[in-house]
Amino acid sequence: MSDDTDETGQMGPRPLALEITLPDRTFTVALPADGEVILGRSRGAGIQLDHASVSREHARLRLGPAITLEDLGSRNGTVARGRVLAANEVTALGIGDAFEIGSVPVRLVPVMSRRAAVPPGYDRRGVATGRAALDAPEGWYAPTSAAMQAVLASLEQVAASDMSVLLVGETGVGKEVCAELLHRRSPRAARTLLRLNCSALPETLIESELFGHEKGAFTGAGASKPGLIESADGGTVFLDEIAELPPPAQVKLLRVLDRREVMPVGGRSERIVDVRFVAATHKNLEAEIAAGRFRHDLYYRLAGMTIRIPPLRDRKDEIEPLARRFLDAAARRQGRPPAALSPEALATLQRHPWPGNIRELRNAIERALVVCGAGPIEVQHLPLEREATGDSGPHTGPIPKIGTLGDELEEIERQRIEAVLVATGGNQSEAARRLGMSRGALLARLRAWGLTGKRPAR
Repeated sequence: MSDDTDETGQMGPRPLALEITLPDRTFTVALPADGEVILGRSRGAGIQLDHASVSREHARLRLGPAITLEDLGSRNGTVARGRVLAANEVTALGIGDAFEIGSVPVRLVPVMSRRAAVPPGYDRRGVATGRAALDAPEGWYAPTSAAMQAVLASLEQVAASDMSVLLVGETGVGKEVCAELLHRRSPRAARTLLRLNCSALPETLIESELFGHEKGAFTGAGASKPGLIESADGGTVFLDEIAELPPPAQVKLLRVLDRREVMPVGGRSERIVDVRFVAATHKNLEAEIAAGRFRHDLYYRLAGMTIRIPPLRDRKDEIEPLARRFLDAAARRQGRPPAALSPEALATLQRHPWPGNIRELRNAIERALVVCGAGPIEVQHLPLEREATGDSGPHTGPIPKIGTLGDELEEIERQRIEAVLVATGGNQSEAARRLGMSRGALLARLRAWGLTGKRPAR
């Protein structure tokens, strides 16, 4: 009898969950078969999302024969089916649909049983019999460089095994995307991929977060709590920035790798877990071992296979397809058609050394789309150092520094929106038209900045 049928053989409702991605981890939360769940930052929310972009009561998910999502007048908006929902607007959801609560990505996924843990394309011994159904991460592209083809061959070679893998490469080269690709092409693809950034976990709570704790193990431990590793049972655990893991946590992780058991803080007995570990670092772990900051025995357990991911400067034929993919994605988020890339701008992108790799390229494209207006992206719209590109063409305005954009990108976008609102006398529909974005996307940004209902200053 299949996992979706009851004792009478009738098809029953499939249990669902939300896959939620926060900056330091990705996890799943099971959903009831019917009723409603509030998503928000409040402790009283049915599903608490502890992120600054999320309102206290941000959105409502209704469950039953039909599944709907409603924005509750949130400050930073709810994005579903490619657009920003208006306050109290309801939209239908289907299994596999992704949406955003503020800036937190969420996906509606089915809950898989342990018997269903092997995806189509693999037999139950873990030997590949064909391409897995979930064989590539969202946004993946087909790299053409010889260097990345070698990386892909290594990933394919190790995917069907349970061997631990260490991904090594500079910041921003795509280690997390490679980890997801490895998971999706493995026999564990139908189960959880838990992403953990070791540098983002609070050091005082890292052992409790990773391995769980028993009631009374420390002040504030009012109830037992399973750890994040245990929550990924049957799946893959991706440990990003593994070199930042404190020594006490390294000792406990070594035990998990050796015996596939976790010992909760304050616990007296181990709990068996079935997980595959993929770790990543931009540091030289051999140097970290020599300096006494990383355990050599943990290194050998993690590096069952070491895969080095080349920097973008060694994959220059991939710059153009990546830039166009980032341009299309950014335009969709802004609710506008993508701008064209001028030949001069493309040549500049291909000459740049990209010290920040793919992440720097994505940020540069997103900023250029904001500042270029309705026209094509030209050289002057790219936030690149002149000396780095070797370009001596005309340039207007100050040259921004290289690096991640974050607040800088938001400030540039805000200044441009405010300027257009002034020019249109506060007419939001006309401003949205001139900016090349939907009115809903414009309103979401105004709400985020607390500008709704205010007349623009002249």
